Parts: sequence; structure tokens; C-alpha cells
Amino acid sequence: MTTTSLNRRPALFACIAITWALTAACGSSDDDADQPTKTEAWASSVCATASNWLDAVGDAQAALTDTTNLDADALRGALDDLAGATETLVTNLGKLGTPDTEAGDQAQAQLSSLSGRLEEQRAVITDATDQAAGSVQGLLAQVSTVTTAIATMLADISTTVDGIRGLQGADELEKAFQDAPACQELATSPSG
Repeated sequence: MTTTSLNRRPALFACIAITWALTAACGSSDDDADQPTKTEAWASSVCATASNWLDAVGDAQAALTDTTNLDADALRGALDDLAGATETLVTNLGKLGTPDTEAGDQAQAQLSSLSGRLEEQRAVITDATDQAAGSVQGLLAQVSTVTTAIATMLADISTTVDGIRGLQGADELEKAFQDAPACQELATSPSG
């Protein structure tokens, strides 16, 4: 190597180091932009939990409306699956914690209240499905009880969502629900 080449090496290394540092800085900035905020992560958990439950409701509805394959075992399976999904919904909503926003405490209080009301309806579903039907009329009575409980739960969820939207300082929560991928998927799904 010539002396001129050796003199250029530090400048070349400095140039490479600066380029690498800028690339790393840009990369971490992109990574940060891809990371959800704590509020978006909270909203995503709410939507994912709701989506799983709504899927179970949809599956139960499909099983109940498919009269060509409707039998006692299929009906019992659909009701049991729905009872399990409802229990998971109540448990997961209870574990969410408080979103990190101005309206977070109030939103959590509303979700806790919702969780209590959903638990009441879960108990209604479980009680109905735990009883031996004994006849087609018995099964239909269970279906009626479960259908009423689901309608009550959907109304309670809707009331809670409206209540959270109406909170003072709920703009950040609403934006988190709009931006969270799980909420976007839920909004575009047939069950959403």
C-alpha cells in the first residue's frame, strides 16, 4: 500500500462508522415507530379478547342455525364452547389493568364493571349448559337462555364502549383503538 492509501484509511473508516451510526439510528427510529404505544397495546388486548369471544359466538350461531346437522351433541358442544369462551373473556378483561392515559382509571373502572356484568351472564350460560336437557324442548330452552344472555352481554359491551368514548380525555384511547392492529382486524371482521 502506498502512503496515500494509508492516509485515506482513517477517513474511509470514519465515513463507514458515520454511515453505520446513521443507519443504526434510522433503523431504531423505524423500529420505535413500529412498536405500539402502551395504550395501543392495551387497546389491542381488549380487541383481541373481544374478537376471540365474538368468534365463539359466531361459531355457536352457525352450529345452531345449521338445521341439517343439528343434533344434541353438536348443540351441547356449541354451548360448552361458548361458555368456555365467555369465561376466558371475563378472565382476560379482568387482567388488562389500567391504560396509560388521562381517562385510563375511568376506562378501567368501566371495564371492571363490564367484567362483573359479563360474569353474571357467564354464570347464566354455565347454569343453562350444566343442566341435562333430556329432550329437544329442554335443549331449545337452554338455547333460548344462552341467546338471551349473549344479547345482554352484547348490549353491555356496547354500553361500555359508548361510555369509554364519552369519557373526558378519551381521545387518546379512541386513537389507540383506531390504530391497534387487532382492533382494525376486529372492525373489518364479519363479527366486528
